[in-house]
Amino acid sequence: MRSGTPRHAGCFAAGLALTWLFGAAASAQGPKSTGANLNGQWYDLNWVMSMDGSGYFSPVAVLFPPGAWVTPPSGQSWLSFTYDGGHNRAGHSYRMQQTFDLTGLATPTTSITFQCAIDNSFFGVYLNGNLTASTCGVFNYGAVETISGGFLNGLNTIEIAYSGDGITDGMAFDVLSTDLQRTVPEPASVLMFGTGLVGMMVVARWRKR
Repeated sequence: MRSGTPRHAGCFAAGLALTWLFGAAASAQGPKSTGANLNGQWYDLNWVMSMDGSGYFSPVAVLFPPGAWVTPPSGQSWLSFTYDGGHNRAGHSYRMQQTFDLTGLATPTTSITFQCAIDNSFFGVYLNGNLTASTCGVFNYGAVETISGGFLNGLNTIEIAYSGDGITDGMAFDVLSTDLQRTVPEPASVLMFGTGLVGMMVVARWRKR
């Protein structure tokens, strides 16, 4: 019985190397619309919300929206503090926030196009703490907005700030398109990867003899 590296060690090591080189880009994704992929849940776990400067918590998908609110596309919904968007006290301020991962993407070319609606007063859309959009419709979707700068190669946060009147309050965010391009490895990285892969295969073959 021979000792040393198992027969398939070279293939296993090559697989690990491929995962290292391309795995991060494969898991990256852009932001999601409100109410997307709820899978029967009442809470939208892609978003968190803060009310009157409190800590963040998961918002509720509005099951019974007021008649004045625009109907979101299929598979989406408004988000709020309650399932019908109603509150008992006026003057609430809100921040609806989502964190998304752009690791492995060519961030200088990344863009996100969306439309949003709020009830009642709009303050701004912020990307990583910076004001990036100033239009969000009241009850209905506002003008289509595109964010094409300010993204980080890693975790990013988009936040919509607004206030309500305490009668019905909520927010709908519809992602229309995203331009997410995978980062192309630099030539030096590809060369190092190829050299290491050949070396591992030679060692594995030598140890099999």
